[in-house]
Amino acid sequence: MAEVQLELPVPSEPKPNGPSATADQVATVINFLRGRDWTLRRVIEAETGLSDRIIRAAAKAGRPRIVSAPGSAGYKLWENCTTEELHQCMERFRSQRDDMGETYLVMHRAFHGGYRGGE
Repeated sequence: MAEVQLELPVPSEPKPNGPSATADQVATVINFLRGRDWTLRRVIEAETGLSDRIIRAAAKAGRPRIVSAPGSAGYKLWENCTTEELHQCMERFRSQRDDMGETYLVMHRAFHGGYRGGE
């Protein structure tokens, strides 16, 4: 029996959503937050000249050192956070993950169950 080798496409890395932050932009946000309490994005934007999207990308690239969570009071460095603040941030992400997972399941079941909109 002859051996058959299939050529399957190798999936590429997923493309990032939105812009990426450079190492210098991450360092700018870290340096700005050093020694500060929770700081709103608009304050960082006004003081550093970085755009909203770049600040968010820098925070993402700077995880876990740059801390922010849904419903938090802005951005803060890990080393400036209390244990309680870190627990609250982790709980907010866990809650968001659970909500998103539930939404996914509802949509997945509707799609595969033949739901087409309406009532």
